[in-house]
Amino acid sequence: PEEIAQYPAKSALAERFVLSDANAPEVNETPTEVNTPITKPHLLIVEDNADIRNYIKENLRANYDVSEAADGVEALEKARETPPDLILSDITMPRMDGIEFCRHIKSDILTSHIPVVLLTARTSMVYKIDGLETGADDYITKPFSMQLLKVRIKNLIHIRQTLREKFSKTFDLSPSAVTV
Repeated sequence: PEEIAQYPAKSALAERFVLSDANAPEVNETPTEVNTPITKPHLLIVEDNADIRNYIKENLRANYDVSEAADGVEALEKARETPPDLILSDITMPRMDGIEFCRHIKSDILTSHIPVVLLTARTSMVYKIDGLETGADDYITKPFSMQLLKVRIKNLIHIRQTLREKFSKTFDLSPSAVTV
């Protein structure tokens, strides 16, 4: 108490911290919910071609927090450090290709839940099957429609969020209507 300074209500020092009625902001009388910052879903784009990577990033960054990697090795490190909500990966890359990268992502307990969309110019059914067998959630061939890519990303993230909400609720595992 002895450390608290006592200033008269009309002192010059106190007036610096008081708004006059003319400068006072309007106060909304209706109660509002606490504003929590809305975070954008995090995407990791894995593409060795810088032009394609930038094109995808520029088209998605309005709705997503986007990070980038030039190959599978760099992307694997980034995915383990900060797991994204979705990974968008090319297949043909140096050091570690997209198939091997997807195999690593889907076999690691820390990252196996992350949806992976593979992008490639390979249109053969054999490549599609190979990509999907590694655990990829979708396979899109280049050239691709940006609108189609956006919808697929949105749907995959929405599905994961719905599953997360569903399984985060507590379940009653007691047998209630079991007939013996």
